[in-house]
Amino acid sequence: MTNERTTANTPDSPVSTYENERVGGLAHCDKLIFADKLTEAQRLRDQQAKYYASLPTDPAECLTEAIAVLYPLSEENGDCVERALHLSVAMTALIDQMEPDHGEPQRATLLYIADQITWELSLAVRKITRVADILKNPARIEREARTARPTAAN
Repeated sequence: MTNERTTANTPDSPVSTYENERVGGLAHCDKLIFADKLTEAQRLRDQQAKYYASLPTDPAECLTEAIAVLYPLSEENGDCVERALHLSVAMTALIDQMEPDHGEPQRATLLYIADQITWELSLAVRKITRVADILKNPARIEREARTARPTAAN
C-alpha cells in the first residue's frame, strides 16, 4: 500500500471546489468564459507592459521623474495631498457647527467636500504609486532579465 492519495489529484478525479477557487473559478467555467477571461487577462498584461515601458530606466531619470510627479511645477496641478488636508479641515469645522436638525444645504456642502477629499486623495495615491513604480523600475528590469526564460529563438 502506498501513501498516495486516491481521491484527489489523480487523472480520474474531479477538480475540487478548493482547486477551482484557487484559480478564480476557471476550472469549472464554460469554455467561452474561459477564453474571454484569458483574452481579458492578456489585454491587462499588455496594458501593464506598456505602463512599465513608459517608466524611466536610468536611475538618475527615475529620481528626476519621481520628483516631478511629487512636486509639479504648475499651480494648476498643485499638491493634491495638501488640498485634501485643507478640505478635511473645512469639513470638520462645518460638521462642528452643524446642529443635528440642519437642512439640505449643509448636507449638500458636506457631500461636495467629502467628494473632493476622496478625489484629491485618489490622485495622491496614484502619484505615490507612480513614484514607487518609477523608483523600483530599474530593479524590476534587472530582476526580469535574470529570470527570463530562454525562448525557442535563443
